[in-house]
Amino acid sequence: MEKIGDNNARLRERTEEAALCMAGHPSIGVGPVLGAALAKPNSKKPSANSVKHIHGKLALIKKIVENFEVPNWRDCVRNALEYVSHQAGEIRNGAYGIVLELYVQLGKQVITELDNIRPNQRELLDKAFALIDEGNVTEAFQLIGMNYSGKNTSRITESNKGSATNRNQLPACHFCKLQDPRFGNEENLNVHLANDCKFLTACEHCDQVIDISGLRDH
Repeated sequence: MEKIGDNNARLRERTEEAALCMAGHPSIGVGPVLGAALAKPNSKKPSANSVKHIHGKLALIKKIVENFEVPNWRDCVRNALEYVSHQAGEIRNGAYGIVLELYVQLGKQVITELDNIRPNQRELLDKAFALIDEGNVTEAFQLIGMNYSGKNTSRITESNKGSATNRNQLPACHFCKLQDPRFGNEENLNVHLANDCKFLTACEHCDQVIDISGLRDH
């Protein structure tokens, strides 16, 4: 996780891709990767408390929540709430983004973890939750200053919206496990595999799209 906030943007991106790859690998899984992202920064390393490092970890947590089932979601909420008062706007937005993404996935049970935040912060989240309940996920994220990066705005849970589609019934990418109703169309799935899947990359020598975990052997 030390490189998740590196000054080199390409290295930061590669670190995130590797972490997501490990989270999706059956021999590792979400737990260890998420645990590392949620771990308290090392106070002896100033870089671990830098804006870039914190922002990188929050962005990774959000992507894990977007793409995988997260059993310890309460830890994710509590971790995010530690940063909703941070002086850096991108940190605050990243923290709010995790809470909203979890609300999209899990519904009103997320509210049980919000007892100890400031009234103005709770008011902001309540407004965003109301928009999500109405199906306006993109607008909810815009309210906190973020663009909604999720590929599927229909993954609102039954507790939020009765007409929502059960996420377990949605077609998914067999590499990153991202679920999207459009993946039922093979052409749409192929576009995702070629351009968006974080677990695949193009070999710089032959341009073949391959699994990141097998890049070295390739």
